[in-house]
Parts: sequence; C-alpha cells; structure tokens
Amino acid sequence: NESGEGGTLEEEDTSGGPPVPVGVGPSGNLCPAATYSSPGGTGSLNTFPGGTGGMSADGSVVFFYVPAEGCSPGDPSVGELFARVEESRTVAISEPSKEDCSACDTSSSGEANQIIDGASADGSKVFFSTTQPLLDGAGGIYEYDFDAPAGEKVRLIGREGSVVRVSEDGSHVYFTSGAGNLYVYDTETGATAFI
Repeated sequence: NESGEGGTLEEEDTSGGPPVPVGVGPSGNLCPAATYSSPGGTGSLNTFPGGTGGMSADGSVVFFYVPAEGCSPGDPSVGELFARVEESRTVAISEPSKEDCSACDTSSSGEANQIIDGASADGSKVFFSTTQPLLDGAGGIYEYDFDAPAGEKVRLIGREGSVVRVSEDGSHVYFTSGAGNLYVYDTETGATAFI
C-alpha cells in the first residue's frame, strides 16, 4: 500500500492487523512515499520479470529504490536498492554490508544508477545494474543471492549491457552486451554462454 505524498510505503496484514511501514532508509528513518521510485518514475515500486510489481510472488520480499540522500540528511550520496524481507528486516542490496559481501567496495562516491533488472519469483535472487564498481573495479550487472554464504551474496555477472529476462527460478539470466549480443548466465555454475 503506497499512501499519498508524505506517507510511507506499508505492508498490509491480511489478517486484519495495522499496516507496517517498510521503507526504512540507511539512517533508520522512514522515507516518504514520494522517495520510493524506479529510475523510470517517482513514487512507484520497480517492476521486473519474475516478480509482480516489485515484490516476490508471495509478497514476502518487497524491492524498492531510494535515490541519493532521499530519506534524511547524512544518507549515502548514491541511490540504493533495498529489499524488505518478511516484514521484519530491510536489506541493502546495492550497498551490501561486509557481512553480505566481504569483497565489495561501497566507498565509491561516483554516479550510481542502480536499476532492478529482475528477480526470481520467490525473491531469493535479485539482479541489478549499477555504474558503481562494487567488485573487480567494475560497474555492470550484479546478482544478490539471499541464499549464498555470508560474505558472498553479491556476484558480478557482466561488465556491461542490460538484462532481457530472468528465469522464474532465477537460475538463468539473459542479457545483452554493449554490442547487442545476447548471453545467458547460469547462476548455479557461474558460466556465461553466447547465444
């Protein structure tokens, strides 16, 4: 449920309980509804293949984007992708903690246009693009895997291009390169094949 200007994005308890705010920015403050956006438009959840309206099929994982310094003074200078999981915790997808990605470099203050490119239907894997060099000094297409071991939840899939489609179970990601070639990335093996 997204309330009007100045409100917050909320989860509604279908058992009759009160709505619960889900939009908690990095500072811990709630963000106004107008802050929730996809790069294509302000005030809306991202829509991606494999999920419905910016969330997992069962609604247990909700993805949202907060633009740079969007919640309160002191928030990071880059836009960030988040996931609200099981109505109980908010996870920074594009600015992962060292517990989630020990090798990720989130210190870059350069332009970061994170875009949710897709997710598995159950929300356990989400794919995003960013110009921020999180791994190997490169921007590109990344995978955040909730089921991966601690410190290894983020993987670089490709250095350039855009995601065309994600399989429902998140096992395969189809993406194009800058030259327009089509590739498939196997999330189980880590192999990329030219199509």
